[in-house]
This record gives sequence, C-alpha cells and structure tokens, in this order.
Amino acid sequence: MWRSLGSNINEKNASRVANMLEMMEKILESIDKDCSYTKRHGNRNIKNEEAAVTQISSDLMGKHVFKFTPGRQGHASFLKFSGNPLEGVDYRDLHKWMGEHIELWASIYEKI
Repeated sequence: MWRSLGSNINEKNASRVANMLEMMEKILESIDKDCSYTKRHGNRNIKNEEAAVTQISSDLMGKHVFKFTPGRQGHASFLKFSGNPLEGVDYRDLHKWMGEHIELWASIYEKI
C-alpha cells in the first residue's frame, strides 16, 4: 500500500496507511468471530476467480441484499451503521473534493 502512494509518501500518509491496516485487521477479526471462523491462512489463491465472483454475486442477488426490505434487521456486527450511505455527507465538502479530482479523472479516462 505504501508503494501505491508513490511520490505522495510521507510520514503523515504512511501513518494513515498503518492506522487503516490496523482497523482493517480489527474488522476482519470481528467478522471472523461473528462467522465462527478461527483460522486465517493469509491470502488465498483462487484457481477460478471468475467462478468465485459469479458465486458471490449470485448469492448476494439471490438474497436481494441490495433491495430495501421493510423490517429486515441489519447484521449484528454493524448495528451502529446507518443503512443510508449519504448520512453525514457534507455536500459542500463532496463538491470541493470532486472539483479537485475532475482534472485527474479526465486525464485518466482520456487515455482509455
């Protein structure tokens, strides 16, 4: 992850990456605990990645996880998370951030 920072690597950004990795590990441990999964074996090599993605996608679509279902309770690990992805978004900050990145995005997609 530090390599992906490229020329933006500095002490502050490296610290952010390290903190993010620590939080990500805690999230994974929490999910493992909730799923009663105790052994972690690092990265798995999936022989057929396309089949794995298809299986996950069909499971999610079959359970209608992306559709609003009245009365459906959230996952026990995420009780404090709102189902609204826009909750807490300050649109002024979003507009400013998008404005700062439009030039970058244009340069990426013009090459394609």
